[in-house]
Amino acid sequence: MKDRGHNRDPKQCHLKLKELRQAYQKTREANGRSGSEPQTCCFYDELHAI
Repeated sequence: MKDRGHNRDPKQCHLKLKELRQAYQKTREANGRSGSEPQTCCFYDELHAI
């Protein structure tokens, strides 16, 4: 990543992945409930494909 100009350390990458995973899980749970508005989060489709 440094070659591409991104100055991130492993701790920052781990935290970002953790936050994305939590947002995905929260959105998925909310969408599983009936009677609620469909929700989305950043990169939902990409995370769902994984």
